[in-house]
Amino acid sequence: MGTMRLSSVRLLGGGVLLALGAAYLSLGGSIANHQPVPADRCASGGDGPPTLQATILNASSALALPSGLGVVGQYVVVIDDASDSVLHVLDRHDGIWVRSLGRRGRGPGEFRGAWSLDPVVTSPPSVWVYDLPLRRLTHVPLLPHPTPRRVEPRSVHLMDGAVLTGPHWLTPDSIVTAGFLVDARLAVYDSTGRRIGSLGTPGRLINQPIQATQARLTAHPQSRVLALASRYTSHIELVRLASRTVETVAGPIPVNDGRTTVDLDRFGYVDVAATPNRIVALFSGRESQEFGPRATLGACLHIFDWQGTFKEAYRLDSDVLAIAASRDGELLYAIRHEPTPAVVRFTLPGGGPLRAAAAAGTSADDG
Repeated sequence: MGTMRLSSVRLLGGGVLLALGAAYLSLGGSIANHQPVPADRCASGGDGPPTLQATILNASSALALPSGLGVVGQYVVVIDDASDSVLHVLDRHDGIWVRSLGRRGRGPGEFRGAWSLDPVVTSPPSVWVYDLPLRRLTHVPLLPHPTPRRVEPRSVHLMDGAVLTGPHWLTPDSIVTAGFLVDARLAVYDSTGRRIGSLGTPGRLINQPIQATQARLTAHPQSRVLALASRYTSHIELVRLASRTVETVAGPIPVNDGRTTVDLDRFGYVDVAATPNRIVALFSGRESQEFGPRATLGACLHIFDWQGTFKEAYRLDSDVLAIAASRDGELLYAIRHEPTPAVVRFTLPGGGPLRAAAAAGTSADDG
C-alpha cells in the first residue's frame, strides 16, 4: 500500500490548493516497514477505553484505494479512488462482492472525484454519490434493472460554485451540506441545485484559513437533527432543524482548544456516523509532526447521545479511514488500508438501539 486519500481540491478560478483532509499522500517507509506507531490519547483518565476487534468483511483484489463508504439496507457501498470502477457494492452480512459500477469521466453517470455517499432508504436500494470536483450529485441504483434499458441518470448540479463536502437530502425538495462557506455553517439547496438558504453562523476565527471549518455531516435516521464533527477540533455541533438552533459540545480530548488559529496539522474528528440513539465520531487526536500520514486516520471512537452528552470511548484495533453504521445501530463498518485494503466491521457494545434507548430513557428529540 503506497498511497492514502488525504484530499486536496483546486478551487476553480483561484488555482489555490486547499487541503480538505482527504487527498493522496505517499505513506512512505514508516508504514511500509511497519515501524511502531506512537501512542495517542483516546479518552481522559482511567485505564484506557476497551478495544473493539475488527472482523474483515472484504479484502478482495477488487479494492484498490477505498476512501468512503455507506450502508444501504443489506449492502455496503464503497467509494474506490483507484479501481476501474468508482463504486463497489458488497453484501454487508457476509461481505460477498455484488457488483462494481461507475465509470470515470465527466459525462452523465460518470465520476471525476466521488467524495461522499447519501443512502436512499426506500426500495429498490440506491445511493446519491457526490462528485466534489464536478459539484454534482448523481443517483445510482445499486442493482441492475431487471429489463436492460438505457436511462439517463438523475443528477443535480449544485450551482453556486462553493466547495461543498457532503450533501444530504433533507426532503425530496431540499439538500443540506457542509462546505467551505464564508456566510454560514451549512448551505441549503433545492432539488434543482439552486441555493435557497443557510443554517448557522460561520465557524471561522479571524485570520483562520477557510478549510479549518471542515466538518463531516451526518443526520439522525428518524428525527430532524444533524451532527457536524469538526476535523480540526474535537467538537460536535448539533443542528436542530425545527428550532434552527446550533449547539456545540466538546469531546473528552481537546484538539486546538485555546488557539487563536486552528493548526491544520492537528486532527480531531475525521469521520462521523449516526444511529437512532448515538453519534459515533471517529477520533484522531494526532499531530502530523509525530504521526505523519497516520495523523489523518483514527483508531478511537467517541460516542455521544443526541442531546450532546459524551457517553463513552472505544479504541479500535487498527487505524481506519472512514466509518458507517448499520441502521439498527449494532454494527459499524470501516475502511482499513493496512496491511491490505479492506472493509472491516466492528460490533458496537450496548445492544440494539431500541433496547439501549429504552434503558437510558432517552429519545432523539429534534428540539
